[in-house]
Amino acid sequence: MLDMARINAAWSDLKDQVAEAFARNNIERDNVHFRPYLRIQYQGQINDIEVPVTFDAFDSPDQISVVIAAFEDTYAKIYAASARSPELGYQVTLAIMTGVVDVEKPALPEDQRAGEVPVAAATKPNRQVFWHDAWISAAIYEMDLLEAGNVIHGMAIIEAPSTTFVVPPGHRAELDSHRIFHLSED
Repeated sequence: MLDMARINAAWSDLKDQVAEAFARNNIERDNVHFRPYLRIQYQGQINDIEVPVTFDAFDSPDQISVVIAAFEDTYAKIYAASARSPELGYQVTLAIMTGVVDVEKPALPEDQRAGEVPVAAATKPNRQVFWHDAWISAAIYEMDLLEAGNVIHGMAIIEAPSTTFVVPPGHRAELDSHRIFHLSED
């Protein structure tokens, strides 16, 4: 049988630790949503499984059945239902408490849309690239100089210091007002 009092005490201590961590960032305990978990295994087995718990503390033996059922379902998904061994009994290996706070949804910057054709400064000299067993000419663009609304037709390569984006032949990439590329067939 799971030791409800011992688990509740562990969760209570962990809640305090989580609340202290948030307090160091000036977030009050009342703003933290606590989420308890247990790591459970069959007695004598090596692997334990993390099981989310839907209540803050054990206050009824019936809740043990709910947690065990969640463990059994998760175990069957990972290993197979036939691998379950309830006759061995259950062991809680770890009590876990996480904390989550609501954060303000960031606003994506929105650029004014320009035309479909990129400005000349965004265009670099074409390059030969190897594509599907052949060398073909690719248009080259500087990503930072492209504007919202620009449409790049493949074969093209869009370069930036931290990434390279390839627009394959027969495709197009449109830069939206949030500076997100949308790749589609031409």
